[in-house]
Amino acid sequence: SRATDVAAVQVRCNSAHETIRQLRALLRSLRAFVAFEDEIERRIGALLAELDDDCGLSSLGFDSAVDYAVEHLGMSATAARMRLQTERSLRQLPVVREAYESGALGQRAAFLSHKSLQAPSEDLQRAYVARAQSVTVRRLQDESRMLQREQLLNTTATYCDTMRDLRRGRRPENCSQRQHLPSDDDWRASM
Repeated sequence: SRATDVAAVQVRCNSAHETIRQLRALLRSLRAFVAFEDEIERRIGALLAELDDDCGLSSLGFDSAVDYAVEHLGMSATAARMRLQTERSLRQLPVVREAYESGALGQRAAFLSHKSLQAPSEDLQRAYVARAQSVTVRRLQDESRMLQREQLLNTTATYCDTMRDLRRGRRPENCSQRQHLPSDDDWRASM
């Protein structure tokens, strides 16, 4: 009857609310563990960079900290290289480094920053951090690739313009005045 139906709906609602509460608790735990894992990865990257910079790993039979991480820590070469490159690149990017160390920026987004930012100002770094926090890592990676292609195209276009100017016998706009070497006869006469 009607009272039984209402009681059944209430039981289902209570059960659904409890399930949602449990799910939220699980998600909070998962986020906490991921934050802890990120902290560990940051510290591993810093230690690998310190090992690679300061220690004589060659005296222990290793070419680099990456080789050590692969052979003795069981890390993949890719993961070790990424952590090491992230640590090194962030030395030039203090704003991005601060966001990474505080946990506001993940390891992959921090790694991509050095590919996306060429000699950036602090304002540009802040804009990158804000962008990285507002999009997925996949989107950030796509944008980084796009910027790299644009830089390559600009470099190629500059090279092509220079070669065209040289073929036409003009001094390229992006070249400074050249110093001509003395002829062989002038060189011999100077000796």
